[in-house]
Amino acid sequence: MAESTDVAAAIGPVITSQLISIAVELYDRYGAHLLSAGQVDTLERLRPHADPPDERLPAVRPWDVVAIAVTAVQLADQYGLPDPALWEVIDRARPHIT
Repeated sequence: MAESTDVAAAIGPVITSQLISIAVELYDRYGAHLLSAGQVDTLERLRPHADPPDERLPAVRPWDVVAIAVTAVQLADQYGLPDPALWEVIDRARPHIT
């Protein structure tokens, strides 16, 4: 995998925001059964950035972008997504974290 700064730049702020929203929604719905303590910590720190009204994301550390992408992909793969359009977000992030 590339450096976290490169991954964060490739994913971009809008996709990052959507990944945060996906991870938060699935975490709230299904719990933390699959997540490490570090993943839960990152998710809780980034929770306020889910669905920003103007689609801009405040500065998020590059390694947090990578962590939330991994978490969102992991949860989506395990539990699925309620909206098929959300898979596009997951599919856009996946190549950057595998």
